[in-house]
Amino acid sequence: MTSKKILLLIFIVIIINNAGVHGQNTPAINYSTPQIYAIGSVITPLSPTNTGGTVYPANYSTPSNFVSYTTPFSIAIDGANNIYTTNNASGDLTKFNAAGKLLFTVNTGNAQASEVALDGLGNIYVSQFTTNSILKYNTAGTLLATITGINDPYGIAFDVYNNAYIADYYTGDIFEIMAGTTGTTVASVYLTGFNKPYGIIIDKTGNIYVSEQSAGVIIKVAAGTLTRTTFASGFNGPRHLNKDLFGNIYVADYGNNAIKRISPTGVVTTVLSAGLNSPRQAAFDSSGNLFIADYGTNTLLIAPATNYSINAPLPAGLSFNTSTGQVSGTPTAVIAAKTFTISAYNTGGSSSTPLTITVQSAPVPNITNAIAYAFGTTSNVSNISDETASVVIKSVTNNADAGRIVVHQAVSPNGDGINDFLLIEGIEDYPDNKVTIINRKGVIVYSVNGYNNSSKVFDGHSNISRLLQPSGTYFYIIEYTANEKVLRKTGYLILKYS
Repeated sequence: MTSKKILLLIFIVIIINNAGVHGQNTPAINYSTPQIYAIGSVITPLSPTNTGGTVYPANYSTPSNFVSYTTPFSIAIDGANNIYTTNNASGDLTKFNAAGKLLFTVNTGNAQASEVALDGLGNIYVSQFTTNSILKYNTAGTLLATITGINDPYGIAFDVYNNAYIADYYTGDIFEIMAGTTGTTVASVYLTGFNKPYGIIIDKTGNIYVSEQSAGVIIKVAAGTLTRTTFASGFNGPRHLNKDLFGNIYVADYGNNAIKRISPTGVVTTVLSAGLNSPRQAAFDSSGNLFIADYGTNTLLIAPATNYSINAPLPAGLSFNTSTGQVSGTPTAVIAAKTFTISAYNTGGSSSTPLTITVQSAPVPNITNAIAYAFGTTSNVSNISDETASVVIKSVTNNADAGRIVVHQAVSPNGDGINDFLLIEGIEDYPDNKVTIINRKGVIVYSVNGYNNSSKVFDGHSNISRLLQPSGTYFYIIEYTANEKVLRKTGYLILKYS
C-alpha cells in the first residue's frame, strides 16, 4: 500500500461519521398510560415518545421464500433493490428485481461460483474458485475483466476507492484488484497469513474484517495498519460477511444455522436463526429487510424487518403500526384493563415499555344514565343546569379523606383569568392522582395522571380528541393516593365560555 493511500485512509478514519464507528444507541420509548376508551368511539392515535437512539427496522420476522434458487452461495443487493446471487452448482450469476422477477442469468463458464459483490460504480464481481479467477461484469451482465493469479477465491470486498480485495481460501492471502481493471490481468498480494479466509468486508473507516472458517473467528485488520486482532469468536464455519450503515458486521454462521451481528465494539448478537439451513450470506434492502442465501433449502429467503413489535393482539377494532408504533382505530369490544408490552428496535438493541388499555361499555344517551355511569347513583346531584355556573351540588365522597381536596365546579375558559380551567385545590399535595372528565353522554373527554393545576389542566379541550368541548354539564372522577390508600372523589362541573 502506498504512503499516500495510508494517509488518506487515516484521514477518513478521523472524519468519519460517528454513527458508523460507534453504532446506534438503544431506543428508549414510553407511552402515555393507562388509556381508557369507549366502544364505538374513534380514539386519538396514540404514538410513543423516544428519548433514546433512533428507531430503525431491526426486528426480523421468521423468513419466508423469496425465490427458489439452486445452491445459492452468495447474495448482494443494489440501490434499486435488485438482488444478485450465484448458483454454486451451475456457475450462474443471476439478477432479480425487488419483486422476484428474473432480470438476467449469466453463466460464468464453469461450476462453483462463490461470492457476488457490487462495487460503488455498479460493477458486478464474481469469485470463481474452479477456474481460480475473478470475473468482472457491468450492470447489464457483460464481461469486462478476468482477473487471475488467485488460487481459491471466495470473499470479495471493496474500499472507498472501489479497489477489490479477495480472500484466497487455499493460500491464506488477501489479493488486491485495482478499480478500473479491464481485460485480463493478474491480482497482486495485499495481505498474507490468514487461516482459511472465507468472507471479507471493509467498513467505512477502512477496517478490514475476515472470517476464518476453520478457526470460527472474525479477524480485524485496523485501517491504515497491518495490526490484526480477533474481533469476534464462537462461530461454526463462518461464511460470507456483510455490513450495515451503522458499522455492524453480519456473519453467515453456517454451522449454527444463524445470521449474527457484530457491533462496532465486538458484541455478537444472533439476529435470525429460525427457518435457516446452512446460510451462506445475508444482505439488506433499502427498507432494512433481511435477505439470506440459504444453501440448505435452495432458496433466497426474506425476513421482513419492523421498527416496533407488540406482545399480543390489541382489543378488537384497534390496530398497531409496526413502522411507527402508533395505536389507532375504534374499539368494538369491552375488555378489562390489560397491559401490553411494546418494543422498539434498532441495530444497537431494543427497549420495551408497558401500555395498559381499558375498553368500557358504549356510552348511554340520557343524562340520568350518564350520571349513574359516572357515579353509580343519581341521588347526590340536583339542580343541573347548562344556563348557569351557579349550581347546587352534593359531591360523592367515597372516602372520608377525600375532603382534603376542593373542586371548583365553574369552568369558564374565556381568558379573563377567572375560572379559566378546572381548579382542584390541594391536588398538588397528591401527585399520584388521576382525573377523568365525562360528558353527558357518558363519553370520556379528558383523562390524565398527575393533574397539577398548571401544566396538566382541563381548560375545555379534550386531551383525547384534542377538540374544544361544548358548553354544558360534565362529570369528574378524581382518584389519588394518600397514606398508601387510594381515595376517590366524584362530582360534576359546568363549562361555559361567556
